[in-house]
Amino acid sequence: MRIETEFSQDTLTFTFTPHGADSEAGQNPGQGTGFSPTQEGRMKLARNQCRFVMPKGWALESVHPDALALSAVLLAYAFSGKRLDLSFAVSSQFAASLRSATGIGVSPIDTSIKPRKCVETASLALSYSGGVDSTAALLVMPKETKLFFVDRIFPAGEERPTKYNKEHALFACKYLSELGRDVYMVQSDFEYIRDPVGVGVDLGFGIPALLLCDFANLGGLAYGMIAESAYRTGHAHFEDYVERSHYERWWSLFEAIDIPLTLPTAGMSEVATSKIVADSCHRGLAQSCVRGGVHSPCMRCWKCIRKSLLDMAIAEDDLDSETLWEMFSTPDAKRYLGVPAIKHENVITWITSRYRGDNELMLALKTKARGDTLRVSWMEKWFPDAGELLPARYRQQIKEGIAQRIEVMGPEDCQDMKGWNLGVTLHTDEAREAHKAVVTLFESLNPLKKKLQSQNPKAEKTSEDTDEQSYPKIKKEVELLTVENRMLQKRLDTMRSSTRWRVATFVKKALAGKHPFSPRQR
Repeated sequence: MRIETEFSQDTLTFTFTPHGADSEAGQNPGQGTGFSPTQEGRMKLARNQCRFVMPKGWALESVHPDALALSAVLLAYAFSGKRLDLSFAVSSQFAASLRSATGIGVSPIDTSIKPRKCVETASLALSYSGGVDSTAALLVMPKETKLFFVDRIFPAGEERPTKYNKEHALFACKYLSELGRDVYMVQSDFEYIRDPVGVGVDLGFGIPALLLCDFANLGGLAYGMIAESAYRTGHAHFEDYVERSHYERWWSLFEAIDIPLTLPTAGMSEVATSKIVADSCHRGLAQSCVRGGVHSPCMRCWKCIRKSLLDMAIAEDDLDSETLWEMFSTPDAKRYLGVPAIKHENVITWITSRYRGDNELMLALKTKARGDTLRVSWMEKWFPDAGELLPARYRQQIKEGIAQRIEVMGPEDCQDMKGWNLGVTLHTDEAREAHKAVVTLFESLNPLKKKLQSQNPKAEKTSEDTDEQSYPKIKKEVELLTVENRMLQKRLDTMRSSTRWRVATFVKKALAGKHPFSPRQR
């Protein structure tokens, strides 16, 4: 693949021209992109150009060519063959690392280019999303850490419908900036080169930091990757991250430009990152939902369902049966919970282990996810083996930041984490019966399905319908409206809670003698 770069009027443009050996479909399924082969099989190269709007004062000459090349590789890797021809030269050391790690050859090579080396005063960077996991990473990292957010924009002249809502993430970035943090919000349409929209490699969200590595003086790049992604806890079985293809493909390439990958939350489950945020000053700031607005999660997507259940379990709030039925009535609940292998099933295991109510579906999920039999305390702690995923120059600081917020796993905890295996829940008679019970309960409560059936234009309607026959239809409509009203009330309660948090923060700063933010700025 031929990749050209051009910088004009604060905009850096990458242009991709496939070779004969390249294809519109992904060429590297399962090879360290961070996605499964099934997911990558659906990827296609949809556009041959993307752009990044860079900060004032940045110039193409200000970034080391190897860092620029790694950005290009992250953009094109899923769609390229075994050859990349760039419009600029790279060092021979980077070219050798790229071939060794990925099998991809790159040209041109300039032997006079020295590998990039950061200075002693270099800062860590964090690929920040505004979600819970990246916020937990922020909390355990050094205070000098700089934040980089990809502000997704549409390709020029191609605005289209989307469920994605970046309002809360932008709010979080601006709020942290007002607190004095270094926050870079880089506009880009690079996610639109892929069909479906998204990144070709999960580490692609760090491209703004790579492009600004010399401009912002960076010496490491962190991601909010959690144990469920790094070590596959909650999936089929435990996998050591350093033995996975993701590590083999990318770790050495970031080392080659002296911006080592930094994974402060890789040794934490989603339970641990949620507990860190819940116990912090940023508990009202993090929001993982990318469909809702500011302090207003949609409460219908899988993330909202899982995170809300988790937050309530952490806070030891009563998981009343009425609220649970409301959550379970959403389409995503059945889609993600009504399957043999639940995504992040370990999180459901932890949530249900703390449940003491009488909701039938929650109890069925507890049996299915083994919340009544497995030891789960390890999910609240940090896996010490993940210390090797922290660069030496920042390792001690980050480990101290982690130890201040959560415990470190002991031998028994580590054994429980490494012993995670979904085979037990999939291939026994008891597991099949538990799954069947969950599916049956989901089928019995879907109010949206009932609503569609009641509105079916093909349904027979005759004047002979008696009051007795029409009553069940009316009752179903009332039940549906009641559920929808409760969901709206829950959103309102969330907004009220966030308002109280913001007012408390304002008052606290005023009492401390710090200059409070004006309502207009907030």
